[in-house]
Amino acid sequence: MNERYAAFVVFGEKAERMWGDAVEALEQHNPDLQCWATSDAELGPGPGTPGRWAKVNLCDWSRGDQTLYLDVDTVVHEDVSAGFALLDDGWDMVITPSAGEWLGHLPVEERDVTESELGWRPLQLQAGVFWFKRNDTVHRFFEAWREEWQRFEGEDQGAFIRALYRCPIRLWLMGRPWNGGDAIEHSYGALR
Repeated sequence: MNERYAAFVVFGEKAERMWGDAVEALEQHNPDLQCWATSDAELGPGPGTPGRWAKVNLCDWSRGDQTLYLDVDTVVHEDVSAGFALLDDGWDMVITPSAGEWLGHLPVEERDVTESELGWRPLQLQAGVFWFKRNDTVHRFFEAWREEWQRFEGEDQGAFIRALYRCPIRLWLMGRPWNGGDAIEHSYGALR
């Protein structure tokens, strides 16, 4: 059996309060899932937006063979084992597409660079909730995500898309209930 964890990035007092609520909700529906959190302070100083450095290094600091990453502004309302079952079926990562304007929250320069380098507008993915397994392919993807993020050091979605283009992984898309819906509620940007 794979070791499974839920991982959070906690940066600042507001995030610490939200993390407590997020863990409580997660444990209510998933009592056997171990939770782990880190911050930029624990990883050492990183560039850019606080918390993002920890997130793009997630594959290095997370525990277990399989990890569910959750932003601290999420509330789990169901058993999350469906994502782990998909990892067991051979997928490297399980994630939900984003709603809204394509990379609309990014600075224009990064959005334009992303579209120009890829040559098209791929599906935008919401990296506030995702499951992943530890393997060489995923490790290379995280290395690319970190490198792409360091180019602009702001949000992580554009870097995620560019990294996925550089280092494809076996990716399963979950429906909206799993990030911003009935299964996992998400108060996008509540920490900003």
